[in-house]
Amino acid sequence: MIDFACPRCAERMEAPDQLAGDVVACPICQQQVIVPTSHVVEDPAAAILAALPKPRSAESRRWSRSKVLTVTLILWTAACGLKIGWHTMKFDLDVASLSEEYRLYGIYRPGDGPLESSALANRDARTRTLYVWLGVAVTLFIAAVATSNRR
Repeated sequence: MIDFACPRCAERMEAPDQLAGDVVACPICQQQVIVPTSHVVEDPAAAILAALPKPRSAESRRWSRSKVLTVTLILWTAACGLKIGWHTMKFDLDVASLSEEYRLYGIYRPGDGPLESSALANRDARTRTLYVWLGVAVTLFIAAVATSNRR
């Protein structure tokens, strides 16, 4: 007879030698248990501990955090690029549509028109510059945090 314990409820069971390697159900918890091939009695506490998942190491947590920061960095950079590109494209499209109208009447000169007034152009330039520097600052910050976590 082979004496062994259920890894879930630690119930001691016996099985004939012919069942070695077969799967049987625990009479208490109905857990499917493989009958061991040896006659060694297993320690139920060791069986339960072996069934528990291993805790994550600090190194794996550090790498997963680094991956999250890297993805955040990529998404933030892409969002800033799209925001800057959208502002630039929108401004250029508005100027192009106005300039066609002005060209039609022969009164267009670069620098004329409501969207090309110096106040609006300066505001848009300041906004684009702000987004660029904000993107650079956040990118550098995330890169610094990601690199400091890898040590």
